[in-house]
Amino acid sequence: MTGRSADDLEPKHHRRGARLLSPALFIAATWLLSSAAAGEFHVPEVRLPLMKQAPKIDGRVEEAEWATAARMEGFGRGARLAPLDAAFYLGCDGVELVFAVVSETPPGGRLLARFVPLPRDGDARTWLDDSIELVLDPLRHDPARRRLYHANVNAKGAINDTAYRVAGGGEAWRGRWRMANEVIGDRWHFEAALPLADMGVTEADRERPWGVRIGRNWHQTKLADQTEWAPLGGPYLAPESMPMVTWDAAAPVVQTVQLAARDSGRPHLKVTVHNPGSRPITVKTTLKFGPQSSLPQETRRPATIQPSQTEPFELTASASNEDLVTLVHVTSEDEHTTYYLRDFLWQPERPSAKWETDTPAACKPSSPTIRRTTRCTSSWTSAGWKTGTGSQVPAWNCGAWRPARRWPQPIFHRS
Repeated sequence: MTGRSADDLEPKHHRRGARLLSPALFIAATWLLSSAAAGEFHVPEVRLPLMKQAPKIDGRVEEAEWATAARMEGFGRGARLAPLDAAFYLGCDGVELVFAVVSETPPGGRLLARFVPLPRDGDARTWLDDSIELVLDPLRHDPARRRLYHANVNAKGAINDTAYRVAGGGEAWRGRWRMANEVIGDRWHFEAALPLADMGVTEADRERPWGVRIGRNWHQTKLADQTEWAPLGGPYLAPESMPMVTWDAAAPVVQTVQLAARDSGRPHLKVTVHNPGSRPITVKTTLKFGPQSSLPQETRRPATIQPSQTEPFELTASASNEDLVTLVHVTSEDEHTTYYLRDFLWQPERPSAKWETDTPAACKPSSPTIRRTTRCTSSWTSAGWKTGTGSQVPAWNCGAWRPARRWPQPIFHRS
């Protein structure tokens, strides 16, 4: 087995316990304490192989194209997931980092998208729109070259991106992003790819753990604002709370495909483990529900997965209108290597009123002849923004707008 062990990847404040227990048992023990006392959650971890074929960046997130990428359900503010549907994917083919987000929109597929791409590497105020946010820390093993690459993108392809030194201070940076997005029904599909070379990442750098933060910013609801993958909160650029990603040719691909049953809304966790390699792989998978007042549920099962096969794991519970601490933990057979780790707090019952329907700047197509499904596909060249790889961006009739409250710059807008 290549790559670092779970002991190496465990947060520093957990390592003393890890010397006494196996990583899997230690995580389980601390999780039980946290679920009982609403205490500590873990930095998410994902270990997966490079993709043999990268998905097509066309703005339509197809499950088959993203089958060999890690998949997560839900974004949160701290440990609590927002009561809004969202799923996101992460992968790499060795040349580009690819990621996708599918998230809920108000009825009619309305997105707040007021800012357009700016020429000459201009940074738009995209965090004032519905947007996707990303922070990448791929060179944490090399202090001299290390930068935190931060990007915020809206549905029109406008970008605000900067490279930050860990010690402080930003540098002008513009990645050669390939992006496409499309609103399909009441879901916003967003796909993007970034060349590894734009971050100075070499083949040797791919063998070290990366920090990756993916988030979704919402502006038409009071139920969420700036949400993300990690459950620890704190400064958005803080490396210690950033989810950890390791590319490992011997690892399986783990996807969380469902938290609740689509018909009843009851907790019904579904996780799949896929073996894209040429040899069988044995994993141990732990799924847990820790309800606030009802009995906890748990399944812990080993499985040997043959090449090209996928093994499903499921867990159900009866809780609906109470907080539910949830754990997904997939390890190697000896429990020394973590392939997937995420724990969070959520409530299966969703509020009936989600959206601020009177938002004056909520954008929608200005002409009835424009399909509700719209696409903005843009790529950055030295000459500026180039469109035409997708359908033209429709004219948006947003009218005059005035922010309801002040918004500071992105680096500081997380408490």
